[in-house]
Amino acid sequence: MSFEVYKDGLIQFVGLTSSGQGPIVGVTNATINAGIKTIEGTGAGQVTPSMVSVITAEPTAQVTLYDIGTLIGNGVNTSPLPFGSGQTCTGVTVWGVRVQEDGTIVTQSGNQVGISYSYAQGLVTFNGATARQGGAATATMTIYPESVDGVTDPVTVTPNAQLPSVAALTQMYTVGPAEVNSGTIASVNSLDYAANYKVERKASQGQLFPVKTYVSEYKPEITIGGYDASLYSSYGQSTGTALGAGNFAIYLPQLAPNSTRISPSSPQHIKLAGAAGQGMVTVEQATLGPDTGEARIKIKPIVGTNPVISMSLSQIT
Repeated sequence: MSFEVYKDGLIQFVGLTSSGQGPIVGVTNATINAGIKTIEGTGAGQVTPSMVSVITAEPTAQVTLYDIGTLIGNGVNTSPLPFGSGQTCTGVTVWGVRVQEDGTIVTQSGNQVGISYSYAQGLVTFNGATARQGGAATATMTIYPESVDGVTDPVTVTPNAQLPSVAALTQMYTVGPAEVNSGTIASVNSLDYAANYKVERKASQGQLFPVKTYVSEYKPEITIGGYDASLYSSYGQSTGTALGAGNFAIYLPQLAPNSTRISPSSPQHIKLAGAAGQGMVTVEQATLGPDTGEARIKIKPIVGTNPVISMSLSQIT
């Protein structure tokens, strides 16, 4: 018996076609969740349920990707991106490509084909980014689709659909320098940004699907790891250090296709910086292994308004 095989493809942001915007082609993983919740009931004297029913369905799609610059250009950064009718982005589609035995994409009538999961309205969040010395940085995003009326399924699935034009990946990033309170951390080997969003999804009147999605909490944090174990004592050790006037700046340098790095003076690198506000820098841990030592510090910025952190394409200064 034969069956079709699909793998990760690309993400389309419908309506976003300006310079710096476009599809996400560096997808490393896409997970489509149905988000179904069931309830069960037992009758008199029964020990096993005699009825089961779907009470809610809150679908999501989580995507891991390389081309962080395009994601930021599409407006998915430290502020979530709403999409749908009346928005600049009018829809989001997750594509998987259909592959044949030699690993190439299947073509039908001269067109490459795949499977599409289309969402007409909802919210997209930038969940976080991870970078390590000697490796490519990745980011994760989540799509929270909404139903137009609580009854209509917010996800449209189309197998064997014609793929849009698939461009080559030209954006990858890696770990870069970091500054905290105007001081440079010279030995950075890892950077982690976590948005820590709490997303609320609401339905009413017994509806199956959510019709309203919004962020109720945003508590970002950044963890910096460095080979120099003395970082453990550089930021207050057991008491922490307040974020000062210099605040912080963290960079993910862009890699150059078929070369090494894009010039630091070119405004193509990812920069995460503290907005005008407050916060703390605390020590997380130090490790002394057989090959090298390492220490990690954590930045918890606060400001009371969104965004707490700015995320942009920048020179490395």
